[in-house]
Amino acid sequence: MVVEVGENNTLRLIKADTTSSEYIEINPGVFKELSDTPSFYGNMVFRENENGDVTFLCYENLPVFAYERVPWYATDGFTEGVLSVAVVLLLTVFLWPVMALSRRIYGKKGEVIQEKGLPFYARLIAFLSSVISIIFVFCLLPIVQNNEGLINLYEWDATPPFILTAILTVPVICVLLSIVTAGFTVVVWKMQCWRLWHRVHYTLVTIGLFMLIWWMNYQNLFFFRL
Repeated sequence: MVVEVGENNTLRLIKADTTSSEYIEINPGVFKELSDTPSFYGNMVFRENENGDVTFLCYENLPVFAYERVPWYATDGFTEGVLSVAVVLLLTVFLWPVMALSRRIYGKKGEVIQEKGLPFYARLIAFLSSVISIIFVFCLLPIVQNNEGLINLYEWDATPPFILTAILTVPVICVLLSIVTAGFTVVVWKMQCWRLWHRVHYTLVTIGLFMLIWWMNYQNLFFFRL
């Protein structure tokens, strides 16, 4: 749910289903819906802390349910932006197989030999971490989200389902591979492997991996948080 400033000193409430309503203040911190039909939920009431900052809101007729104000980094726009940028960065690793094939066919012999050492393993680990992360986000995670039976089983059983635990183990593997990738990032810069723009690209991939890890952590997608 999103609350934003509207026109003529009103507030616009945007719900999860994208429907919106306008409210106008009738008392300090109390807003009434601008509608011909009275709302079942009643007025919208805001509460402030000792510093005068609004911390949560609730409906007058449902005081047991409160909506907490989330920080900027917890808004949908920011979290979805982090996910989008991370995925774009990780998708660029598919350039590496193309480049390797091109070097093998058209490149010099020394370049092929050089790529078989530490640079090869650096890119291999980063590639595996990126691919596994992308598969988790676009293939494995939807399996969990769209499986109502699995969700109900998790909510009512004392022990989390094995398949859910197995799927949420994948992010842990991504974390371990990303840490190794970060170590390789330091090494390739220290040893000046590849050309400058290759090292910059490898660093951006590493940043993308940790951006995705932050997103997974924020979404509680690790098995030990079940």
